[in-house]
Amino acid sequence: MRRLRTCVLATMLVAVLCSAPAWGVGESTAVVFLIQPSIRSWAMGTACNGVCWGIDPDFWANPAMLGYYHGIHFDHGRTQLIPMLADDVYFTTDRIAIGEWGIGVVTVDRPIDGLGRTRLDYGTWTATGPGGEIIGEFNSYEDMGVIGVGINLIETTENLIRLTGRSSPAVSRFAEVSVGLASKEAYVFLAPATAQTPEGSGDVTTHDRGLLLRLTPYNSITEPGFFPGLDRAFDQLGGIRMDIAYGLSEQSYDKKTISVVDDETAPVAKISRKGFAFQFAVGLLRPLTQALETHGLGIVARSLTPSVGLVMAWDQNKQAWPAGDRPVEVSGWEVTLCNIYSIRNGRIDDDDGKIHGDTRGWGLGFNLAGIGGFRYDKATVPKAEDLGNEDRSGYTLFVDPMGVYRGIKKLRSSGTTR
Repeated sequence: MRRLRTCVLATMLVAVLCSAPAWGVGESTAVVFLIQPSIRSWAMGTACNGVCWGIDPDFWANPAMLGYYHGIHFDHGRTQLIPMLADDVYFTTDRIAIGEWGIGVVTVDRPIDGLGRTRLDYGTWTATGPGGEIIGEFNSYEDMGVIGVGINLIETTENLIRLTGRSSPAVSRFAEVSVGLASKEAYVFLAPATAQTPEGSGDVTTHDRGLLLRLTPYNSITEPGFFPGLDRAFDQLGGIRMDIAYGLSEQSYDKKTISVVDDETAPVAKISRKGFAFQFAVGLLRPLTQALETHGLGIVARSLTPSVGLVMAWDQNKQAWPAGDRPVEVSGWEVTLCNIYSIRNGRIDDDDGKIHGDTRGWGLGFNLAGIGGFRYDKATVPKAEDLGNEDRSGYTLFVDPMGVYRGIKKLRSSGTTR
């Protein structure tokens, strides 16, 4: 039966095709819940639960990351899966996230149908009758809609205090606490109804939650530090910054089940994720910054800062329900030069999914002083069962209207002052 054959393909995808840990493989039909969309995260071994820096923190893994979004962000990714077995199996994402003042939201096909998408497309299949005769073709797929919110509690509180006209202590300069919730709704369509069999389809809605803690013990890039001696020592470098972050999240924590074939229910795997991340950044050389500012190019100096950024991350992920799988250990790092070019590497060790290998990738783009920009990302990740590597790619666009407004206001103020 073609419907059952499609179901078998679906349960294979995570362990064999998608390079994702083998959570719920033989148990969960809604595979789309388990495939990580972020190309940047894939290049870093999927170690992302504490990585809150950059233009696109991974809110799919931890919805608390939405509290770090500013402006309007759009990202697109498209990956061909299992080309050795089929040429029309793809995973495609188009996601929109909007944030300001420490509050961010994401919408993917929810609440407005067609606004964004997450689709795992199994390609075109042939339907056959009782005698094996061909009676038509159909397309099998899984769609997932997402709506989520994240709040950076300290940044939001500071902004609310400023709205009252009072000054607010800059606590967010040193520490932040973010929380997030997301609702994910999957629709699985494996095969249409025939005279002999009912339609193979089903839907389920699950929820994610996350927490993120960040500490910045030292930062002299954007503001003077509390250690004048250190500030002077690093002044010609343009300052340095150090951050530590911890992320904790649960995906599909409400332990839902889905029925797709013959009224049989299967659990949607609950995944517990936790991770540490560290960032070290060096500002733009002071002589270069001064030269650019002298020629009225201060915005370029801000765009190229930091000149060097290093991010390191370590995650442990575990299927918490149904229980049984061993934890998956992943790690990764990223080095970014002048906010333009990034090189990434990572490691996945998943005994149950039989994935042991290195990931790698790069990103190229431009961030115009935090008010807008773009980035293109590539990643190469190992597959299970010694099936080689898989290439993934995508791009991110963003613009911060409030940042543009503040920049124009600053320029007008500067012109008036002159």
